[in-house]
Amino acid sequence: MTALPPIADFTGTAVTQGQFKTALTLLRAFLEGNLGSAGTQSAALAALGALGGGYSLKTSAYSILTSDRGKVIAGDSTFELTLPGAGGAGAGWMVCVANVGMGVITVAGAHDINGEASLSLGGYDSVLIISTGGEWLAVGGGRVRYAQNQLTGSGTVTVPQWANAALVTAQAGGGGGGGGQNPVSGSLHGSFGGAGGACRRHLISGLTGGDAIAYAVGSGGAGGANESIGAATAGSTGGATTLGAAGSLLSLGGGGGGSTYSAGGAARAASGAGIASPEWNGGVGGGGGKSPTAGYAGHMMIEWIRI
Repeated sequence: MTALPPIADFTGTAVTQGQFKTALTLLRAFLEGNLGSAGTQSAALAALGALGGGYSLKTSAYSILTSDRGKVIAGDSTFELTLPGAGGAGAGWMVCVANVGMGVITVAGAHDINGEASLSLGGYDSVLIISTGGEWLAVGGGRVRYAQNQLTGSGTVTVPQWANAALVTAQAGGGGGGGGQNPVSGSLHGSFGGAGGACRRHLISGLTGGDAIAYAVGSGGAGGANESIGAATAGSTGGATTLGAAGSLLSLGGGGGGSTYSAGGAARAASGAGIASPEWNGGVGGGGGKSPTAGYAGHMMIEWIRI
């Protein structure tokens, strides 16, 4: 930007006509650099780098320039915006970044943003980014984003475009109650109830928006059969509850079926391996005895978040 010529270039006693014209030319360049040449308020604000002085829509990767100062840089897709160096931009330099679509806009650069290497904006999130001269501050930010799925049966569930993690609360199916046994005519010995299925609340990170994830929620095990004379039958094991291909994200074993009077109680079936967090018996098994019942079906609730 052209510097303002000194007053002596206009008022000095020895200033020639040529020097005066040169000073006027420099003065015009100074004013144009600060206010633009269109003579409009919007042009003046844009030339000054005032906040909101310009708007630029991007649909692919873009490196923000120091000359973009004060602009609203909008993005509509999923891509990265690269900030200039915080030192080169200078303390107080600012730009507004807005996501005007449903993709994810990632803002990054050579210097941290609020102490992090990058900042991600979901659909219709916006943030004001300000240079301190050595790093970036992000003021404002996105809306609180939360979505939930209650799942039964089996199928696939789609990760929301803005989400990259999920809190999953799930339980497997309970085992069915064991059948009663009548070893002596006129009497019926009670049996054991089924065990509860495994249950867990677990954080899963590193997800990608738009991905379809397979799931299966375990059904309750069937109750055993009573026998008037002879051996009764034990309850069936509850179904496993899984998330991800072959339970890669979460795998919980169903509760064991209740045994008959003579066989002793059955333990809950082993839960799936590979998830390093606590689990507990949270499902409900079926009741045993004279009228054995099926175990309760499992359940899965997914709370989508961005971290």
